[in-house]
Amino acid sequence: MEGRLGLLGPELRRWLARPGSALGPVVDRLTSATTGKRLRPGLVLLFADVAAARPEALTAAALVELVHAGSLYHDDVIDGAVQRRGVPSANAEFGVPMAITGGDYLLARSSAAAASLGTDVATWAAETVTELCRGEAEETAVGWCNDRSEEHYRAAVEGKTGSLMALACRLGAWCRGASASESERAARAGLELGVAYQVVDDLLDLCGPVEELGRPPGTDLAQGVTTLPVILGLCEDPRLLAGLPGEPVAAVRAVASRLAGTGALDATLAELDRTLARSRAAARGIPGEDAVEALGRWLLARADVACRAVGPSC
Repeated sequence: MEGRLGLLGPELRRWLARPGSALGPVVDRLTSATTGKRLRPGLVLLFADVAAARPEALTAAALVELVHAGSLYHDDVIDGAVQRRGVPSANAEFGVPMAITGGDYLLARSSAAAASLGTDVATWAAETVTELCRGEAEETAVGWCNDRSEEHYRAAVEGKTGSLMALACRLGAWCRGASASESERAARAGLELGVAYQVVDDLLDLCGPVEELGRPPGTDLAQGVTTLPVILGLCEDPRLLAGLPGEPVAAVRAVASRLAGTGALDATLAELDRTLARSRAAARGIPGEDAVEALGRWLLARADVACRAVGPSC
């Protein structure tokens, strides 16, 4: 699989086509050395069981990475983020208009890649982008709302994070010629993995070191977004967010310290365990099962890093 993933860069360049001299530097970042973990295209190839996969697997892997990158360009604009994976974000380097246009371009190229694989894949990809938008809108709409429910959080996260991992695993199964029922199981495993990934990311945004998160912490808190640890903390301490320091880093440290005394972090870890168990159950007995197990262990290790950063009380 590592050899095939090494071919992803050339495949992405093929689908980036000819963005032009103005847009080229904005979208060429996708093939640079700071492109992240390649988790989603990796899931395509792992669920495809590379040796048995159709040659289209690499195109499927590229299309999910194009969707992911395009959505991140837009996310960074929404969040006003100045850093991504330790380097300036597209909006910080090229300005908001170019970052938005670059994100649009990447999503358009993902549509071209999906269309090349047939009507079913094009439909799945379009539905996934729809879910990304729905999830992001649901979360944005409840900014600065201290009574957000766990159910609302889950529904938004399924859209903004889980849906793309579900697509990656479904496409992998499709590339292997899996049955419809097996493809659905792969998609369910990916959905739950995506939710688990977001829960850990939310923990890191509150508690984790910058080197693990890849960006300055406290983005959610600064945007007024209540994530699962905060939702659970507010149930125990309704004044969790009261009287916070005005400086963002100090504010997020204060919230993390308060959370450690509420039991909310333990409750978040328990929900993470349940989510990963659902992912493992969905993937049991199909290619990709080992990947789900390994990714689950990695996510638990990242969650542990976040909690240990708060202190022994966590």
